[in-house]
Amino acid sequence: MKILSAEQIRELDRFTIENEPISSFDLMERAANRCLECVLFEDPESFGRTVYICGKGNNGGDGLAMARIQSEEDSSITVIVLEHTEQGTAEFSRNLYLLEDEDRVEVVWVKHMHEFPSIPSNALIVDAILGTGLSRPLDGLLAEVVRHLNTLDNVILSVDMPTGLFADDNSGNNMDTIVRATFTSTFHCPKLSLLLPDTGSFAGLFEVADIGLMEKEMNPPSLFEYVLADHIKASYRMRPKFAHKGTF
Repeated sequence: MKILSAEQIRELDRFTIENEPISSFDLMERAANRCLECVLFEDPESFGRTVYICGKGNNGGDGLAMARIQSEEDSSITVIVLEHTEQGTAEFSRNLYLLEDEDRVEVVWVKHMHEFPSIPSNALIVDAILGTGLSRPLDGLLAEVVRHLNTLDNVILSVDMPTGLFADDNSGNNMDTIVRATFTSTFHCPKLSLLLPDTGSFAGLFEVADIGLMEKEMNPPSLFEYVLADHIKASYRMRPKFAHKGTF
């Protein structure tokens, strides 16, 4: 499995939208459904509540879509929208409009840290604040929220990337403003920072959510590969019972 950069993922999104073809909204819907298949959601009753924390970009749109889909079977959902910017993306705004029709979901708007609600200790927190588009360290409200989340003992599931973590190079990042996730459901392929010792621990355990991007058709180049169990099985050969290091 190729490891692609944040820029390559954006290009792959664009290529898939144009060539599948599929709308950006429907691709987000696909990503939200796939993320909800994470093992944590196989037993939602193990958590007292699910609390989605959403930024106003496309990662927040993913979180809103997940909350809306989950609300079809679960009423114990809170969505916290962080007003860190005036304007949300088109996909965020459309998902917010659809979610506001769901009276089963509590939506809380937070512009200042003193407005941030208390989160029950048995709640699952879904981090859908920022994804792979981040290129500078967090500041202001977002940094305050991330620092607060890292003081909690709740299970945290990050959508695509732990908020605050750059997908590629974190040498200029502030490690104190990155969400320390329990699990990360990352879209399409592992990001390089999830596999490096100084940054991979922020993701906790991660799974790759296949959202149907057209990588084979686009064939982007990559210097890095993520080895899967199927690759190892294809090359593995049983050794003779009494073979030893001198035999080979």
